[in-house]
Amino acid sequence: LAQALCCPPVNLPETIVAPLTTTTTTEPATTITTTPPLDLCSCSPREYNIKLNLDQDCDVDDLDGAPGIDLTFCFLGSYGSLSFGKRFVRRLGQGFSGNSDRQLATRHIEFEIEDFTRIKERELAGDDVEIISIQFLEFDTSGGLIVINQDDTYSNTTLKNGDVATFKSISDNLDPDVPIEDQLDILPGGVQLTLRGRTIDEVTGEEKIVSNRITWSYTNACGVEPLEAGQSIGWTTFGELEPASEAFCPAPVTTTTTTTTPTTTTTEEETTTKAPE
Repeated sequence: LAQALCCPPVNLPETIVAPLTTTTTTEPATTITTTPPLDLCSCSPREYNIKLNLDQDCDVDDLDGAPGIDLTFCFLGSYGSLSFGKRFVRRLGQGFSGNSDRQLATRHIEFEIEDFTRIKERELAGDDVEIISIQFLEFDTSGGLIVINQDDTYSNTTLKNGDVATFKSISDNLDPDVPIEDQLDILPGGVQLTLRGRTIDEVTGEEKIVSNRITWSYTNACGVEPLEAGQSIGWTTFGELEPASEAFCPAPVTTTTTTTTPTTTTTEEETTTKAPE
């Protein structure tokens, strides 16, 4: 009894335990790019605006090695003894020499091997040349260089340095409701431009004809536009180009997937002591 009277009850401090915390984080989105399920496309322009840049020569070739471009050819010469520019000889040898393709090329796309003397670099000033004809040809995708479109709108013309010539591609006739495999007769595999000009020989004072022959072929790969404004080759620089139809040049399909991975973060129990009242 004495012990009970001497020792009153004591209020002990209250202990509070903090709950566990869980944090969930999300990993960054994963982007996967796939190629359209087509083997053959038409991504070349439906219309070409070509600016004459007569101060250039065949050493200017922005198409060589460009995406969507297979081979390029260029020579610049004046009427005289046979001699080709170095670029033309090299690429002609790689692309056609020594096989049946050369015969096909000669029979369909004619490189017109005549008596031309190669014009030396910068021999001609652009203002000294008057363009009197331009021929625009498109050939097929067979590799045989079979002409499928010929435009002689500028067969008899007078154009100067800086002027623009416009040509419509046969690909503008492609029907989006018909499979491209059924329209190979209007599917361009490349282009050949032949520009002829007139100038005056400074030595003899006689008029002479100069010619620039330019050819390039397409890979016809899907999702790759092979030409863009500002590119040049020989006497030509591309101006505004009407892009290919999306029906025949689908862009790569981009699929975005988001993966969520929960991450748990555990916080240790925290003890808080509350003073007694």
